[in-house]
Amino acid sequence: MPRTWVRPHFRAGSYVRGHWRRIPPAAGAGIGVVLILAIWAVTTLVGGNDPGNAAPTWKSGALTYTQEQASDAMPCATHAYGDVQQYLSKHRCTGLQRVLLIAEDNRDQHALVAVSWVTMPNVALAQQFRNLVNTNGTGNITSLAADNPRLTGRHYDSARSGTTVVIAEAEPHPGTSPPPWLDRSATMALRHPQP
Repeated sequence: MPRTWVRPHFRAGSYVRGHWRRIPPAAGAGIGVVLILAIWAVTTLVGGNDPGNAAPTWKSGALTYTQEQASDAMPCATHAYGDVQQYLSKHRCTGLQRVLLIAEDNRDQHALVAVSWVTMPNVALAQQFRNLVNTNGTGNITSLAADNPRLTGRHYDSARSGTTVVIAEAEPHPGTSPPPWLDRSATMALRHPQP
C-alpha cells in the first residue's frame, strides 16, 4: 500500500511528530482521477504544498532539522540567565540570533534543539564567553521553547568562529531518544547556517 510522509507540525497547540500515512487504494480508475483532481485543487487553492509555506529544513548527515522558531534578540543579557547573564551585562555582545529546531532521523528519533549565535566585540571576549558558558552550572542563553526555557545541558556542545560563539543543546522531543543520539543532534546543529 502506498505511503506518504507527513511532516512534523503543531495541531491545536500540540506537537505532532512526522510520520508515514498510508494512502488507501482507489476502488477504480475513476475514483483515482477524482482523488488526484481534488488533491490538486486543494493544494493549488489553499497552498498546502507551496514551498513558501513550509518550515525551513536543513540536513546534516542522517539528521533533518526543521526550524520551528527564529529570533534576533538584543541586548544579549536580557536573554540569558545565571553567571552568563552577569557576564553579558558587563561585556555587551554585538549580536544574538536564536533558532529552535526539531531534529529527526529515519529511525523515528526526535529532539528539540536550541541553537544560539552570540557575537562578541572581539576574539578574546568571545573565548572568555565560551569558556564561561561551557562551565556547568554557570547559566546560558535562554531558548525559544516556551515550555522549556532552560534546557538541562546534558546534551550540549559549542564552537567558536572568530568573534561568534555557537551554542547547541538538545532534549528528547517527544518521548525519549538515546543520549548518544541527542549528543550528536546538538553537535551537528552547530553547523546550522546562522540566520
